[in-house]
Amino acid sequence: MVEHSENQRKWLHAAIVAGHIISIPFATFDQAEIVARGAFGEVSRAYWKSAEKTVALKSLYNNPVMGTEGSFEEFVKELKLIRSVDFHDNVIRFYGVSEDPTTHRYFMVLQYANGGNLRDFLNKHHEFLNWETRINMASQIASGLKCIHERNIVHRDLHSKNILVHDGKMMITDFGLSKSLDNNEHSVVGGMVGYIEPQCFIDSTYKRDKASDIYSLGVLLWEISSGKPPFNNMAILDIAREVVQGRREAPIEGSPPAYVAIYQMAWDSDPNKRSTINKVREDLERLQSNCDIENLSLAGLSINSQGKDNNFVSSPVSEFGSNNNFAANSGAQNSNVQQSTIPFGVAESMNPNKRATLRDNYIQPINNNNTGQLMSPPNSNEISTKQDNTDKEIS
Repeated sequence: MVEHSENQRKWLHAAIVAGHIISIPFATFDQAEIVARGAFGEVSRAYWKSAEKTVALKSLYNNPVMGTEGSFEEFVKELKLIRSVDFHDNVIRFYGVSEDPTTHRYFMVLQYANGGNLRDFLNKHHEFLNWETRINMASQIASGLKCIHERNIVHRDLHSKNILVHDGKMMITDFGLSKSLDNNEHSVVGGMVGYIEPQCFIDSTYKRDKASDIYSLGVLLWEISSGKPPFNNMAILDIAREVVQGRREAPIEGSPPAYVAIYQMAWDSDPNKRSTINKVREDLERLQSNCDIENLSLAGLSINSQGKDNNFVSSPVSEFGSNNNFAANSGAQNSNVQQSTIPFGVAESMNPNKRATLRDNYIQPINNNNTGQLMSPPNSNEISTKQDNTDKEIS
């Protein structure tokens, strides 16, 4: 391990000397503030004075203080992976590295997403997103994942807190659990339980691959349609049991059938039956190009949903989510206030021939009667944990 980590240090030093990676003096950062912590590290927001911009500083815990060589090795591994894909518009940008001279901790300097993560974005804005916008968001995530898979990388930790929103654009981040398929590494079971490959709950030694990312993508597509995390308020073990038994979240009332078919094929229990990322991306693009998304059927798409007999488990959620706070107070808010809270970057990044009409259609009216008729969770009396366990990570 020590020898391998020393090689990583030499690689990083050589990359900096050769100009392939920029070494940024730590003193050029100001106003640092921790904004997120995960199972493996933390992210701070800081102002990069020389570049005159806000950036994100990411470091792994205890990296590489007190001789934790394995931590430094993981740091360099993630750095290499993100460098190989950060040219894509839907992957977070990597600027360089920095070392704190006091603690000798290394930081990755990354693009700071001004819209926060997808989980929070949906919680705040889902009620105002029409289906064209939601499908565009899904298509952007699929585009970023397509780039990652084409570089022969498996992300292994896709969930709505690892999708960031910057000027309305979806950006994949956090390659801490990712791996290159060119390396013969065993899978490390980690991440948010609601998005994890079901096979991992059956076989702890299961080696996650691209199909595992597709499963997570399917869950993300459902989350975009619902505005809620998967299996919300269910305990970790209950979620694992439901997933292994083939149960999935129920489609949201009003969802385009073709969109539902896309994510249902993606989260199939059998990895061999899941769509490839190319197919998911292709079908979402066809959805985007259709002018009547609300009434779109499966005809004309490369989708076949026959044979799908999913068992659904879901808490009641309307098409616009279950948070009725805005609907209850909508009389006190005018349309100008509503629009000012929504970044139009999502809509503006769509197909150019639609931009003229999207701005007018971006805000959808609240319909208090639009409630979903969804199934209650089976064996709900067994659900003992009432907190949002989808946020809990397995490490």
